[in-house]
Amino acid sequence: MRYATSSSPWPVHEAGRTPPSGGELRLAAAQPQEAIDRAQAAYRLFRSQQNADGAEVPLVAQLYDEVTVLSGDEATAGQVLSALDGAWLAHIAAHGRFRADSPLFSSLRMHDGPLTVYDFEQLSRAPYLLVLSSCESGVLAPVGADELLGLVSSLLPLGTAGIIASVVPLNDQAVVPLMVTPHRYLRTGQTLAESMHSVRQDTDGDLIQRAAAMSLLALGAG
Repeated sequence: MRYATSSSPWPVHEAGRTPPSGGELRLAAAQPQEAIDRAQAAYRLFRSQQNADGAEVPLVAQLYDEVTVLSGDEATAGQVLSALDGAWLAHIAAHGRFRADSPLFSSLRMHDGPLTVYDFEQLSRAPYLLVLSSCESGVLAPVGADELLGLVSSLLPLGTAGIIASVVPLNDQAVVPLMVTPHRYLRTGQTLAESMHSVRQDTDGDLIQRAAAMSLLALGAG
């Protein structure tokens, strides 16, 4: 296991690493299935006032032939971590919390509790590509003279090539289509960065979605 130190802002990935074999998508939503079903209906009804947490999960799952979905009480920290290990592409929809006072305790809230930076460091092989539909999941804190710590900085040194993450709290309603559309572009062969660029171009006519899209960054080399 390589520890996530950041003597340079973005650590270099394994030389010549290629995506894991098999293109299965791993999806995790730390919300009860009933809430996801309601949220999906809310999205299809064009932004009703219902909570949209995890609403993109069933929509994203429809785009892939091979999918593992963990939701509700299945989306425990241990099961999600196991599903992430060695995955080609993973998508997590969960509440995120950045700890400025202790960045290594920044976390994603799973069904049974937080999934922290320390937990991610237990991975034998981090997911090759990762989409984090979570508030503040891309925030990093400077530590010392030349280190940046947070959820993202723990995954990149472990082999994750690219991550989509947010640097601010997310608008639950606006983010749902923004979390689905990158997958459609990924399916056409675009990289994560190209996918997010395309997503932003698609939101030019909607100020709320445009603002939400600008809060999502594609990080790494994926």
